[in-house]
Amino acid sequence: MRRLGLWIAAAALVVGGLYYGVVVYPQQWFRTQLDFAIRQLPPGSSAGYKDAHYAFLSGDATLRGVTFHRADPQAIDVAIDEIELSKPSLDLAAEWSKAAANPSTLAPETALPVAAAVSVKGISIRTAEARGTIQSTQVERLRLYPWALLHPGVPSMLEAQATLLHRAQPQQLTDLLPLLKAESALLLGMGYNHYAMTDLKVTGQAPATPTVPAYELVYEIGGMAGAGYDRGILSDGSMDRMTMQGGPIGTITFDKVVIARCNFQKPLTQLLNGEEPKWSMLDGLSIGQVTYEGIAMQSPVAGPIALGGFALSNIGFSQGIPVSGQLSMTGLRMSRAQMMDPAAAAAFGQFGLDTVTLSFAVGYQWDLDHKHLAIRDTLLKVDELGALTLEAEISDAAPSANWQSEARLAHATLRYTDASLTERAFRVSATSSGADPAALRQQMIAAAQQQGAAAGTTPAMNAVATAIAAFLGDPHVLTVELAPPTPLALATLQTAKTTPPADLVSILGLNVTASR
Repeated sequence: MRRLGLWIAAAALVVGGLYYGVVVYPQQWFRTQLDFAIRQLPPGSSAGYKDAHYAFLSGDATLRGVTFHRADPQAIDVAIDEIELSKPSLDLAAEWSKAAANPSTLAPETALPVAAAVSVKGISIRTAEARGTIQSTQVERLRLYPWALLHPGVPSMLEAQATLLHRAQPQQLTDLLPLLKAESALLLGMGYNHYAMTDLKVTGQAPATPTVPAYELVYEIGGMAGAGYDRGILSDGSMDRMTMQGGPIGTITFDKVVIARCNFQKPLTQLLNGEEPKWSMLDGLSIGQVTYEGIAMQSPVAGPIALGGFALSNIGFSQGIPVSGQLSMTGLRMSRAQMMDPAAAAAFGQFGLDTVTLSFAVGYQWDLDHKHLAIRDTLLKVDELGALTLEAEISDAAPSANWQSEARLAHATLRYTDASLTERAFRVSATSSGADPAALRQQMIAAAQQQGAAAGTTPAMNAVATAIAAFLGDPHVLTVELAPPTPLALATLQTAKTTPPADLVSILGLNVTASR
């Protein structure tokens, strides 16, 4: 019986020891680490929490009722309902202290893991100028890079922002350098595998100007998500239902914003290292895609305006020069009632239009070494009227003050696809002259045919006239191709109107075709 009691006592000691080692001690140690981190906050800042729990077996930690306060200047108060950390790095504080003690030994790529996942719920932020809330945010595989965050000479964000106060307007680039350096440290100092955020709302007060009184500005985002960010390099990110509302701008909404394949690492590193900003810093910077979809505006003056979509893509630099890019806007809708210019409103009426839907795009690729500029995917389109596209090859295109006299046109194709512009133009011309639209069309067709058959007309000129007559009779697609025998100086095009037609067709290598 006594031996059984000893076994029970031993078992109780083991269970109690395990409970203390697995539950009590890790939780006490976790809180000790939290309290130590709070004590390291800079003067004027304080933080606290209502409850902190760490589960040793699962490796999860939970904090509730977290608060942060920073005193003036630029006071801020943050309150968080709950923070959950999955497998937090228990060595983070010690590793950070070690890095801070020997910053010269750090490598840019050395990372300190924070946690496998961080989930934050119920965030509220308040400053003197604004207040904001976030329902929730989650980050996976969050990591810090002390080389950037502890870089010598980097001001705190508070110090960087303070350098901009009370500056004379307009500000100079040098005024922004402390802020640029601090932001570079932040962007180079973190990485994550994935993040998501829901329901962000910020309300602020826009200051009064000589022409506009102070007003409240509200900024809302339904959700954000992204993947693959590391030290200034982003794989992809998106934003759903973004709204800005207030004052003279009215309300602007974006159904979706997408950003992908962006690399800012090189210029950020140069700024962080204290290099003077210059255009060559942009070498290595690239933007794969930035797209805004479903843009709409509710203007206090012009009413609702559908702005469609906007996209910027394939942006690259070489020698400080933008050598590639694609810019487009699609689906911009404008109504006759929104035209502030009486002449523009009258044009709508003449052409029988209530609304127009406008799209445009321009793209190019510039090979500086070979002095070759290629213009691609360039478009001007009005859905109700027609579309004009352009592709061109330009040689001897070098960045210089005399580029217009040096650059030469090697080839170009201009294509017009008719929707209704030709028919409407006939009606407008006939109305102004009192003629019948059908009769006017036949007159213009006959004039083109006569020009092609006139004495001294070359076969090339006849082909041009024949194509124009065919298009006027059945307007669909008209293609104008320029293929000069030798690349033609752009300056020569400016004197084209004084060149005899036969010579001009030959010099330009002009070919016009009409097709369906």
